Amino acid sequence: DWILIDSRAGLADPAGALLGGLSHLIVLFGTSANASWAGLRIVLGRLGSARLRRGVPQADCLLVHGMVTTRASEDARRAFIDRSRDEYEDTYYAAEPACADERKEEIWYLGDAESSDAPHVPATLHYSDLLAFFDRLPSVADRLAEDPDYVALAERIATRFGRRKA
Repeated sequence: DWILIDSRAGLADPAGALLGGLSHLIVLFGTSANASWAGLRIVLGRLGSARLRRGVPQADCLLVHGMVTTRASEDARRAFIDRSRDEYEDTYYAAEPACADERKEEIWYLGDAESSDAPHVPATLHYSDLLAFFDRLPSVADRLAEDPDYVALAERIATRFGRRKA
């Protein structure tokens, strides 16, 4: 049901082009760092405005704010949401059409940014010492499956596919 690709080290253009048509949902991970935003901005442009210029809807994506520390959680969360909205408005959301009846259901418009499930509204993953040092995924899998951040992320992903957690 799922294909997960860890692209922290980046993807070459040919790989990115191939994957662009393969996925039904692209989950983007970012941090508050400017370097993270620089990369996200490029990706968002390709998933959003570049596709709109070709006459196709934006690729469906979900943003994840990762490495959030508990101490800075609310301030970091608010700053990340504000920045994500700005970046998506510049690179992803379509301008509102002149007439409401020209709106297309499959396109995310600037006015849709108010929705709680809008693409720029991030899921949050707090920093976890558990993930800093482990040797095998099975040693952390059960704990991650119960972690509220990961449960909420899984739920958002499943909801995008019309599924609910059992």
